Amino acid sequence: MAFIQYFDFSKQIQVIPLLQGAARSAGVVHLVLAPEVVKARVSKASRAYGIRDALVVCFTHCQWLLHRVQKSDAHLEAIDAQLHHRPDGSCSLTFNLAKLLCLPCKAISQELLAVKQLLAWLADTMTSMPQRWVIVKLTGKQDRRKQVYGDTRADVWERKLTGGYDISEAESAKIEDAFRSQVQADPVLGHLVQEVANSLDDSGPSSWMTLDEHGLFPDYRGPHACYLGGPVARHQDELEQEELELA
Repeated sequence: MAFIQYFDFSKQIQVIPLLQGAARSAGVVHLVLAPEVVKARVSKASRAYGIRDALVVCFTHCQWLLHRVQKSDAHLEAIDAQLHHRPDGSCSLTFNLAKLLCLPCKAISQELLAVKQLLAWLADTMTSMPQRWVIVKLTGKQDRRKQVYGDTRADVWERKLTGGYDISEAESAKIEDAFRSQVQADPVLGHLVQEVANSLDDSGPSSWMTLDEHGLFPDYRGPHACYLGGPVARHQDELEQEELELA
């Protein structure tokens, strides 16, 4: 049985419960998109366009889930995606979350739980330091032979009394080491980070996909947003632009 979730513009899909639910259904996720979402954001020009549009609108807040779909149309076939438009204007999208993430798919439930546990640890870490903005980046780099390999990086920003942010080198290093250790200790997580690196178009220090509180907590109400008097419910491109300016 698939993990079923309804989606409309009033709330975002929470990634950690999604991974938990998908682990109970061998990775199969069934999303029902509200009529207003379909009308505004889901193309009927072709099946591929419709599937891509539905995935993007549902996961705008966590683009790393779509790392391979954003690069390759062929991957839409690999995730067992099915899109059906309904008479009431809604549509249903079924796909396999483990395949979407490019996990090994040898033990899907356990693999999804491994990713869920890593993100739950990161969410707990963010909650423990609400006065700071914690960002983890899944990066793509190249070795001396120009071969791409995956790595992780953490940036911890502290809000200054005078406004703006300064990076905390000590806290960044601490979280970066803890996150990287977990990835290196679990072949499934290492596989995921490598697949994200393979999906990035330009490998290098400026090539990454982001894990931050906007993708881990509901409705952009992460611990730092609440600490500042949140919610911070702005459009994703504004959030990404702010992150680039900080970096």
